[in-house]
Amino acid sequence: MTQVDDDTLYGLVGRLSLSENRVPLPLLGVTVEAEVHDFIAQVKVVQVYTNTLAHSLEATYHFPLDEAASVCQFSAESPDGTVVEGIVREKSAAKREYRNAIRAGHQAQLGESVRPDILSITVGNLPQKEQLKINVTYVTALKNEGSAVRFLLPTHVGQRYSQQNSPPMILNTKWREMGGIGVNVKFCMRSPIKSLVSVTHGHESSWSVLMDPLCACKSTVSLTDTALNRDLIVLCKEEDAHKPRVFVEIGERGTMAGVVTLFP
Repeated sequence: MTQVDDDTLYGLVGRLSLSENRVPLPLLGVTVEAEVHDFIAQVKVVQVYTNTLAHSLEATYHFPLDEAASVCQFSAESPDGTVVEGIVREKSAAKREYRNAIRAGHQAQLGESVRPDILSITVGNLPQKEQLKINVTYVTALKNEGSAVRFLLPTHVGQRYSQQNSPPMILNTKWREMGGIGVNVKFCMRSPIKSLVSVTHGHESSWSVLMDPLCACKSTVSLTDTALNRDLIVLCKEEDAHKPRVFVEIGERGTMAGVVTLFP
């Protein structure tokens, strides 16, 4: 396993117990579920990593974000079903809780922003030969390309995935359905969808477009077991793309937030 010394390496990186060097932990499977409403997208990325080392370690998870994105949910799940949900704490209090949990021998995660565009999560006491499922959900504003809405999924989501891992590694049976890379993007527009095309992956044999038979404004694009060796770009054209629109969301406590889109 290659040692690296790069704090901005994407994915899960383990720190060796006897040195400051780090090793990238293998990525075994990825699923992406996204929903696009006009020019707003919510993207859930699920990645499964494994600690192939012969001892427990502290690992760091780096997830780059574009300038228009904000993380709204993070969790880590072990094969036994234990789920650690990310919650917001004052910085010093969060670090204190993390250190106390590690000293007690518990698994724990600590998240912080090392740069405005990098989400960094520290995973403590990851057992040897253990797999870990990382769930990250973020929302982002989309841009247009000509008269189309442009959805982009960056390459780093599946950057280190390989079906040719050596030695061969098998997903925990609970997560067996996650073998490979799978992407589903649901579009819900304000007017009937005219076309959905991918200039990057439209030629893939697993690329598919499913129009909703009950609503011409909804459609889903899918990719299965593909290689994300380049950014995925999907262009969505709708009939009334240039009409102003307002997207309003009601929060759990009844609060409301809205986005006004003016598309010249």
